[in-house]
Amino acid sequence: MKDIYQKIDEISELIKSRECVNKIKEVEKKMEEDPSVISLVLEFEKAQRDYSSSLNHYEEDSKEVLEYQRILYKKKLNLDTHPLVEEYYSLLKEVNEPLRYLEMKLLSLFKINKGSCK
Repeated sequence: MKDIYQKIDEISELIKSRECVNKIKEVEKKMEEDPSVISLVLEFEKAQRDYSSSLNHYEEDSKEVLEYQRILYKKKLNLDTHPLVEEYYSLLKEVNEPLRYLEMKLLSLFKINKGSCK
């Protein structure tokens, strides 16, 4: 059992040493300090609250809810297409790829499909 923990530690260190892991931390810091990203996040969060609130007052398929949904989509798109956020998502994908592979390999030992509750 000790050898398994040692291998897990080795994999963890290997992942942490990848350039994209360090780069993602840099981009996170830039996003946290960038006024335009902060503004886009605040706008998106407000749109989420407005949409959620509209669902409490109107039918889900009402024109009011659909308008709040459209606004929410637009705010999310504005945030997602900011260059720093795009860079962050790209790096996040690169970081997560080996983790997903590892997860798949581990789950396959027990014939468990990801997302399955069998």
